[in-house]
Amino acid sequence: MNTVTGINAVGSDTVTDVDGIEQCLDQARDAVTAAASTLGARVPSLTELHAAAEGAIQVSTALADLVAIMMRQAPGVLDRAHQGVLNEVLADLRAVHGCLTTGPLLLAPARDALHLLGAHRHAGTTVPDAHNPALQPGPGPARDGLGKLCPGRGEPIDDVRVIHGVADVPEADPPHRSP
Repeated sequence: MNTVTGINAVGSDTVTDVDGIEQCLDQARDAVTAAASTLGARVPSLTELHAAAEGAIQVSTALADLVAIMMRQAPGVLDRAHQGVLNEVLADLRAVHGCLTTGPLLLAPARDALHLLGAHRHAGTTVPDAHNPALQPGPGPARDGLGKLCPGRGEPIDDVRVIHGVADVPEADPPHRSP
């Protein structure tokens, strides 16, 4: 864990350069614009609702990457004379980064459920739910509608791919304290 950012570097999906961020933001903007147009004009199809959820995940992920770059750059911009400001800026950026990385983690199960429902519709099969208990998983750890263990009530969901961190943020000097 980096002691300045307080964030673990977990995945390799993190975009670390500005050009990559710009491309991710452009793609995310396009996805959200298309979703907003569809959602505002009429009731969307299942596929369109899934695409909107995916677009929201892309936007949040791209913004998290941008904030991660800001966290890496802040120590180079603010020197020892601005240590208090640097600490505040990094704390604020850590908080925003946490929100932006949590959003996709919370939205991913909904996106996945929409995908599962679409796959079942396409195959002509029934989706397990409260109205069809014969298809429900048996007793055991708490599971979501996709059969994955629910975080906090079993083991964490292991296939969420939207986790971002910063590994190479320069360390900030701790504030000087008088004895």
